[in-house]
Amino acid sequence: MTAFAIDTPRAEPPVRRYGTALFAAAAAVAFALAMIAPLLVTVVGLALFGLPHTALETRYVVGRFAPRFGPRALAWWLAPITIVVIARLVRFGPAKQVEIGVAVAVAIAAWIWATRGSPWLMVSGAVVLAVLGFASLAAIAWFVVLVAFLHNLTPVPFLWEWSPPRRVGFRLVHLIWAVAVPALILSGACDGLLSHAAGWAVSGAGTTTDVAALYTPPPLLSGPWPLRFLATFAFLQTMHYVVWCAFVPAATAEESQAAARVGPLAPLWRRPPFLVVVAVAAAVATTLFVLDYTTARWMYGAIASYHAYVEFPVLAVLAATALGAGPAIRRRQET
Repeated sequence: MTAFAIDTPRAEPPVRRYGTALFAAAAAVAFALAMIAPLLVTVVGLALFGLPHTALETRYVVGRFAPRFGPRALAWWLAPITIVVIARLVRFGPAKQVEIGVAVAVAIAAWIWATRGSPWLMVSGAVVLAVLGFASLAAIAWFVVLVAFLHNLTPVPFLWEWSPPRRVGFRLVHLIWAVAVPALILSGACDGLLSHAAGWAVSGAGTTTDVAALYTPPPLLSGPWPLRFLATFAFLQTMHYVVWCAFVPAATAEESQAAARVGPLAPLWRRPPFLVVVAVAAAVATTLFVLDYTTARWMYGAIASYHAYVEFPVLAVLAATALGAGPAIRRRQET
């Protein structure tokens, strides 16, 4: 088992047993949808599944990692992210600079915490993260695009950590949809399938060109690139939602139960109240997206900062653990 893995019960739920095939089928459907209507998939997907996936992912992270890192650590990581939420809501001038600074600071703090038993690794990793932070501040438009895409890829390391090493096929299918399929789309091999998608428009969200510009690196805003990047984003976003809204709730009952025992917010994660709250919140969010897409997207973007940026420190700790660093993490593994 990988670090922090929970022993798989003998009688696996069907979604675990057939997870590889289910993800392969989901990737095929997501690819077809991204080719047919990338704009519609991106806009409608966000409206329907944006808020639910935020809540479901947060519950998983709390249930899986709070008992191992300690709820106090997660609280310390979440507290500074509140600054990002406020900055996004008030839309003041240097909001993006503040956002980058907080994200990098949280990642560095988590790395130092995890690797304090290995001084060389602690210092070198912190320097690398600091350099990436300064580079992000110098190229904010690139940072926005890269974070949007990388966020959709975060289920891969989470599922890799969750799954036993013997599940080679399960791990391989995630590498295929996360790496091979995006490379195929961006290479231009699918341009013929995308040729009809350029003239679409969604009321309130804008045209394909408008939305594609949000997910395209600045130097590539002309030619076939924006449509390729939009289709790639639509595909990855759909797979992201499949993981958090379908597979994780069905396959990780242990984590859901663990979340319901952690900290003062424990009652919030218990079923069925949690699922009822998620369903109501999803209905309200979808209604807001229909009434005013721009405002709803802004509000969702602010709230979603919590689940997006809490991934930074968790992934930093997982990376440190994979390298065998951090006596605190090793002690938790042994207990």
